[in-house]
Amino acid sequence: MEAVTELSRIWERRTGASPSPKDRIRQFAWKSVAREAIVEKLAQKGLQLKLTSTKKNIYCRVRAPIKLLENQCDIDNYPLQLRGEIDPGAEEFWNRTTDGSSSGRSVEIEEAERLLSLDEARIILEKLYRAGKISAADININPDDENQDSWSQRVHALERIADHVPVYNKYPAYTSILSGKPHLRYIFQTYPSVRGMTLFKSKDRLALTKSIIETCFDLDILEQYKVLEAFMALHDANRGERLTVDSLAKKWTTFWTVDANEVGAPFVTHPACDDGEELAWYWRPFAQPFADIRDYFGEKVALYYAWMGHFTMFLLIPALLAILMEVYYTVRGSQVMDDGLDWGTYVYAIGIVTWAAVYVQCWKRECYAIALKWGTRGFESEEKPRPQFVGEPQRSFVTNEPELVYPESRRMVVALGSWGIIALLTIASFLLVFGIFYLEYLSYFLFPNWKYSFLTTFVFALLIAVTIQVNSFGYFFVARWLNDQENYRTETDYEDNLVAKLIVFEVINSFGAAAFVAYAKEWVFDTCFENCFVDLRTLLYAILIVRVTRSTSIMIYTSLETYWRQSSMTAQSLAMGGLNHHQQQPTAADRDEEIQSLVVDHDDDAYFLTEVKRHQYTSTFVDSSDVFFQFAYINLFSIIVPVLSVASLIENLVKIRVDAYKLCYLQRRPHAEQAEDTGFWAETMELMVYVGIYMNAALVTMSFPDVQAYSLAYRTVVFLAVSQLLVVYVMFIQYWIPSEPDYVRTIAARNEFIVNKFVRGFEDKNASAEELGIFTDQRGHIEDKVDVESLGLYDVRKTKDTSEAEYEEIEALDIRRRELMQELKIYRDRLQEVYKTEIFNDATGVGETKHGLPLGRLSIKLVKIEGFETEIIKRSQFPFRIRVEIRGTRVGATAPIQKLPTSLTDSAVYVMPEEGHVELNQSMGPFAPIKTIDAEVLFHVLFHDKERPNDAPQATVSIRLKDLENQKQHDKILKWKIRDAKAALQPSQGTLYVNLTFQYSKVVPIRNEIYRVQDQIKMVEAALAKIRSGKF
Repeated sequence: MEAVTELSRIWERRTGASPSPKDRIRQFAWKSVAREAIVEKLAQKGLQLKLTSTKKNIYCRVRAPIKLLENQCDIDNYPLQLRGEIDPGAEEFWNRTTDGSSSGRSVEIEEAERLLSLDEARIILEKLYRAGKISAADININPDDENQDSWSQRVHALERIADHVPVYNKYPAYTSILSGKPHLRYIFQTYPSVRGMTLFKSKDRLALTKSIIETCFDLDILEQYKVLEAFMALHDANRGERLTVDSLAKKWTTFWTVDANEVGAPFVTHPACDDGEELAWYWRPFAQPFADIRDYFGEKVALYYAWMGHFTMFLLIPALLAILMEVYYTVRGSQVMDDGLDWGTYVYAIGIVTWAAVYVQCWKRECYAIALKWGTRGFESEEKPRPQFVGEPQRSFVTNEPELVYPESRRMVVALGSWGIIALLTIASFLLVFGIFYLEYLSYFLFPNWKYSFLTTFVFALLIAVTIQVNSFGYFFVARWLNDQENYRTETDYEDNLVAKLIVFEVINSFGAAAFVAYAKEWVFDTCFENCFVDLRTLLYAILIVRVTRSTSIMIYTSLETYWRQSSMTAQSLAMGGLNHHQQQPTAADRDEEIQSLVVDHDDDAYFLTEVKRHQYTSTFVDSSDVFFQFAYINLFSIIVPVLSVASLIENLVKIRVDAYKLCYLQRRPHAEQAEDTGFWAETMELMVYVGIYMNAALVTMSFPDVQAYSLAYRTVVFLAVSQLLVVYVMFIQYWIPSEPDYVRTIAARNEFIVNKFVRGFEDKNASAEELGIFTDQRGHIEDKVDVESLGLYDVRKTKDTSEAEYEEIEALDIRRRELMQELKIYRDRLQEVYKTEIFNDATGVGETKHGLPLGRLSIKLVKIEGFETEIIKRSQFPFRIRVEIRGTRVGATAPIQKLPTSLTDSAVYVMPEEGHVELNQSMGPFAPIKTIDAEVLFHVLFHDKERPNDAPQATVSIRLKDLENQKQHDKILKWKIRDAKAALQPSQGTLYVNLTFQYSKVVPIRNEIYRVQDQIKMVEAALAKIRSGKF
């Protein structure tokens, strides 16, 4: 109803008359009104908009000011990470004692519990502010908002932050920001961005901005009626930041090209997942940069890849067992054992059951740890309703606020109909596969020569495998449509029920054919080749071949189609929301009127436009189903085809890198979403462990050729006994490996205590835009600073009465701030241009090209040598040369450049006169590429003395590359060290005059200018803060 009212108001404004049900307008005119309503509503919400037009589309980029993000964060209870210094770590930090004993009093606990008077606290904060350790927003103490405990713990925490105490806690606490409580901002972690330090990572900004937009519109409805062509997050949103799509793709897809401390880890809880930890070389094929994936794509996508990586690493165990089994079969001469019991296969079956049970428990433990580490613990209990959820407004019995409610009885009726349809489709799928078996049976009568032919068996197995894939593909769309009709409130409920629908069908569709061959084909048709064990193995190989072929074909098709779609563009596309109006060609007057009324800025940069022709990333659902069915096939049937696990291992290692490339370069950026765990998939995998017990027990006792000599009754008794023993065995494993680790429960309780301690006593408040200071005439613009320390003029004016002199000072400071902001914009524009060709590697301190080539380049000019008249006189008149060596100084680092030929690193030959003074005037280099700034340049004097080795340096001097980091020419006077008779270096009076220029990045000087301007802006804002606090 609100949308109808808004559209009616705009229609009346444009036409001068109220809309009537009898009015008829062209489709284009309707879309024009709708677009205007959308843009106006977003602007009224306080969002910053930037419109760009092309001949076919209007594109609207949307960004939320920091205050609006913080307000939405408070409304949504969106978790933000606390600074590590708030709780640096229990064992390593808090429990340190003065005497080193475990029973002594902790120094840090005593300091943290020391209460400070108001004056003491203000003096400490003033000192920290003058030292540049805290921001202007942290120096004020308001006794009305804080008591002595609160300001004391705040001061102690700020002291820890200022001292940069070591942080050992790898599982930080999370809580939502509290709007209107600025004195609590210090507890939150801040992150660098192109617009300064912010409380939000890229994925947080995108998620909260989407949440704000969804409070205005039902985006699915707008897309359904083609008012919006698409609504998407942008890869372009990270352009210019530390984490970009290029830097992520380099670590993720080409892991062998980055350092061991950047490649990531095989699973999230691995120590190498944290910054600075190096990963062993043998784990690198399994490694993924999970922290960067999460920061860029959000927790839901990152959790899927964490699951896939964890599963792939665990596949090493069944893959090793499979190799051993294949060796065992090769030595034995056959996989089928007709006489005697096959004990090797029995041991392998027990090994697979053990692996499946242990893996499921370990993944549950990993999920609990990931949820704690990423701040999503308890997310499902506080999850927001889906935008697609439809209900009737009712008053909540909990909060007394209006909320949408959908009757559960109505959903149950719809769900009952859905499950009836699923049952019919499942039966139809099985009958279709059964029909193919029957067709095989008939073919043996029509073509007797085909009977007992392996080729015939394989052809029909391929036909069944293709049918299984086609059924799965078509059923997914039916299941999703049925799930949509059931109208689930949250995304978790929606996906869990969709998984249930998928599993029920796929268990019959995917595994029914194999079960039929294993237990019933011989009795029903008697058409097995040699025996049904061979037929089953042939069918499983066919399913594997078809599945791999399908995945490869989709990958190739997607890549080629995306390349064609992008190459057909002229670098123009879609942004956060593309407003579509090309269904009906408007007149020139209509288009001119619309463009004039809507397009406020035609942006020159069009990076975001290259993303429009990419495929939409749907969800992790289909990918998750692939992981599940890999697990199911290995658990159920690898006893027949052990190589299934080897094939899955290889497939996943390739798929991780291919999917990473597709996600970064071939698909639109998915919306950042949170997720606590893998949901119903994990529960279904646990169920499949027990299904695998009975399947493996049945195969061993009922289907294997070596047991056919025993009676059916005997085999049934053995089956029941073996299966029950394995059930008890698996239950023991689950008891022995609890789902939630003790350390996770302990840290979770600790984090809850920390949040209560630092945030206790403050209530949430859903402030409006006006309460946040976002007034109609002061709304943010696209180029405004988005910074945690931003202080606007309206912030100052609304806090206290201001004198005329203060107003004049405020006006002057505001003018100066605007000038600095304009200067900052110029430098940022330059930085964006440089980022087109260079990526700065913070780990090495050197810029790199898009292809990873380091840009370090050193130029040297040798000027002269003086002061050797006393130390070198004995070797005067001997010829000498100067050798230049560049050596890495970082511990464990490889050499920054490869060893260069002598003709490039050695100077010309000179003769040392008796006075020890030589004019050199020789240029050397440039030396490139230099891979790191953590290196030094060494100059050696080498004499051509028959009594000494030709390459033994007699004098040496060095200088660090960091001393040249301003990238300007340096005229240096360096003191030589002379090598004595014992080959030790001793100080001397000799000097080397040299000119050096080290160029390594175009990004760094522009960054430094940005930091300089930002520091000046902070000074201006600090002055405004003093006026605000009454210290003018």
